[in-house]
Amino acid sequence: MSESTLEEKLREEVEFWRSFIDDWNRVNKMPPLPRMLDALAYAEYKLEKYLAVRDKLGGDQVIDEYDDIRH
Repeated sequence: MSESTLEEKLREEVEFWRSFIDDWNRVNKMPPLPRMLDALAYAEYKLEKYLAVRDKLGGDQVIDEYDDIRH
């Protein structure tokens, strides 16, 4: 997976959970379930870690380093 594709996927995951939670609030008129908020927080965490590694290393090393962080 290319670096830009990985970043795009991570951003899409964050956007998915934000949208899902917004839709949940609108349709159900009640707070989201804790599991939903946990999923959003984890998606944001993964993106933040990826961006931190990208900024630190740059270039092609990012994907290898990110794989180490994920596991």
